[in-house]
Amino acid sequence: MGNGTAPVTVPPRPTAIETDDASDIEERWEQAEQAYREGRIRDEDLLLDPAYQVLMAHRPLSDLLRIRREF
Repeated sequence: MGNGTAPVTVPPRPTAIETDDASDIEERWEQAEQAYREGRIRDEDLLLDPAYQVLMAHRPLSDLLRIRREF
């Protein structure tokens, strides 16, 4: 039944915040808030994209989930 590898079903989504080491954590958090408001970060991105894990050292990611989005 094939070669054992699963096909990629969804193209990878770009990370919505700066990921370089020089970025200020507060600036990254502000980028994440704005991107979440605009819908560029989905709830599952916070769980599955390792780029957002660095934000957990600054504040709980659940704070982003409390932001009201109207799109």
